Amino acid sequence: SMAIPPFALTKLRQLTLANAMRMLHLTGELSNLQQKAMKINLPILFLKGPLLGIKLYGDPGLRPAADLDILISSEDQEEATQFLIDNGYDLVEKDVHLTSKEKRRIYRQEKHIGFINEAKGVEVELHWRFFANEKLFPLDFNACWTKRQKIIVSDTSAPILGDHQLMLHLCVHGAVHRWKRLNWLCDIAGYTRQFSDKAWEDLEAAAIKMGVQRMVYQGLILIHQLFNQKV
Repeated sequence: SMAIPPFALTKLRQLTLANAMRMLHLTGELSNLQQKAMKINLPILFLKGPLLGIKLYGDPGLRPAADLDILISSEDQEEATQFLIDNGYDLVEKDVHLTSKEKRRIYRQEKHIGFINEAKGVEVELHWRFFANEKLFPLDFNACWTKRQKIIVSDTSAPILGDHQLMLHLCVHGAVHRWKRLNWLCDIAGYTRQFSDKAWEDLEAAAIKMGVQRMVYQGLILIHQLFNQKV
């Protein structure tokens, strides 16, 4: 076997430590936003991010994430937008002004809007659809909210997608973006270890019902070929 060069090990340790610190920071802000959303009865779901690291690996620092992704009901677009503004967030695109007309256009034509809290160095993508083509992943917020699961972080119960919905979303998201990041396949490989035979049957039935089974099969084939993962 070939030993890893010392300079490469040093670099890996530096990157690992930097990511762990970044994920702790994001997790703290996630907990803060969840607590404040609960106080005003604003239902939000977190997509991927540090909570997925906890779910799959037991540690948010073992999975990278650039920002926080929040899913809301289309009925809560105005309230959720104002919620982020009230908590120190501004639009990432500085040349966009949230007039009533512009908000209507964004809510109708886009799937999300990006915010940034400069003081905290945290970006948030506020989603009301999973993908630009809403027919690609036809799950509405209420269906997701009903089947949500909760991750405990910093004494806060933070909701994420239910098991089947989460696995389907990971597969469709990776396929849509052409699997350009290896860690997306690592996530799916990690998740497959948590599924029983019955869960696989239910997952396949859900994928077929939504019309996304080919993207799910694609993800499973890739993890088998790359990681020799039994599926």
